[in-house]
Amino acid sequence: MSFIEIHHLQKIYQKASVTVPAVNDISVDIQKGEFLAIVGKSGSGKSTLLNLLGGLDTPTAGEIRFNGENLFAEGKQGLVKHRRYRVGMVFQSFQLISSQTALENVELALAFGGISRAERKAKALALLEQVGLADRADHYPTELSGGEAQRVAIARALANDPDILLADEPTGNLDTHTGEMILALLQELNRQGRTVIMITHDPDMAKIAERTIRMQDGQLVDHRPT
Repeated sequence: MSFIEIHHLQKIYQKASVTVPAVNDISVDIQKGEFLAIVGKSGSGKSTLLNLLGGLDTPTAGEIRFNGENLFAEGKQGLVKHRRYRVGMVFQSFQLISSQTALENVELALAFGGISRAERKAKALALLEQVGLADRADHYPTELSGGEAQRVAIARALANDPDILLADEPTGNLDTHTGEMILALLQELNRQGRTVIMITHDPDMAKIAERTIRMQDGQLVDHRPT
């Protein structure tokens, strides 16, 4: 049994009279501790697949199993727990709250964990230190560079110590040098034991992963080690 098993997964959107199969009968297994890149052009279905893995969307058909358990059979509460504790998500647009400092953005992810304010602050500071931003804890997102903002987003994604890190075009808004720094950080987190699943439109970026799958028109068209 693989850590993540995707069986005949399908997601169909209905737009007026047009049926759009964003994910069309995908089956693939992902091992614990793997670094997997999902490559494809805009509209290929890779973001939809990532959203399904993150429990942000539900499939039209098929299933995703984590350690043998069907994610979508657990109901709404199961999906909430999945998003809160099992996966951490990193987005291209960072999605930081502009009115909160870097520290407060990371603390927010810990707000529902039943720990004290002092413990939340200490853990958030430790996470910012882990991504090299302890000295920027009191800065607001508008005072951070793109690379710094993305590192805050990664610290936030790690707040509840998830097994899986899902990264949606994590360097898409960054220059080449800063993007390389973010990729190096993802590699280090993977070496520490986390499963990393990253989507990208750039085949060169995908080369840092252990394995690459390529999507086109909602389907898996290529699957190979990098």
